[in-house]
Amino acid sequence: MEKIDRITDCSCFFGGNSMSPGLSVSEENIVTYHEHLGTASNNSTIMLTNTLSVFHDPVEGDNQIAELTCRHNFLKGCLVFPNYFIGNEQDFEKYLVGRFREDFRILRLYPKSHKYNIDPWAFKDIFKILEKFAVPVLISLDELDITGNKAIDWDLIYRIAGEYPNIPFILDGGNSKELMFTGYFYQLLGATGNVFLESHNLLGFNQVEDIVKKTNSSRIIFGSNYPVFPELLAAKRIMFSRLNTKDRRNILSGNLDRMISNINIR
Repeated sequence: MEKIDRITDCSCFFGGNSMSPGLSVSEENIVTYHEHLGTASNNSTIMLTNTLSVFHDPVEGDNQIAELTCRHNFLKGCLVFPNYFIGNEQDFEKYLVGRFREDFRILRLYPKSHKYNIDPWAFKDIFKILEKFAVPVLISLDELDITGNKAIDWDLIYRIAGEYPNIPFILDGGNSKELMFTGYFYQLLGATGNVFLESHNLLGFNQVEDIVKKTNSSRIIFGSNYPVFPELLAAKRIMFSRLNTKDRRNILSGNLDRMISNINIR
């Protein structure tokens, strides 16, 4: 396998998983994953989300991530939004800036699981802060599936992106990037300039290649979904694709690296 210059993984999980103990990930596992990325690239960065932040306590979980980013310079954090900042926006802005200085670079939203609404009117005070700083937002399509039966609220994504064009919105999600949603992807990417697709489950035949052909390679962000997906599965999907070298580099690192360099927090 030919090495590429760089991989930046936006979607990697750390910590104990009480719902699926076999998917628990230790610090040692993360270091090993980074070493394995080194067999595919000359340089790599991992954006880490703590399952403790997802399933129990966002603040305590992200405190653990902050400790890891201090110990390993290849790690950055994905901040999980604590819902008690709704109505307390000034404190959220201070919290966000403080976490950025602890090497957090992406904000994850879990509106369905954590019981809050991201309607652009209801969540506007938080969105205004994210817009001010151009902070990338990662959200699972599963969190926008109200019925649990793949009824994604595509119009909500479109409205939020339109009202807050300075926020990059990265769409993650379990099985929700099936080919049956291709028409929605094309319309959403064509009508906005700030919506991106995370790559790990774009596994349909020629799905990545077709999206790049219809739009361009700047709209796909690499994510591994490790440990749910095997370590290098998602990376190899891009590396062995029919895309040219420039497009592969954009997806595997360039797009997210540029997004992070545009964050307006100093």
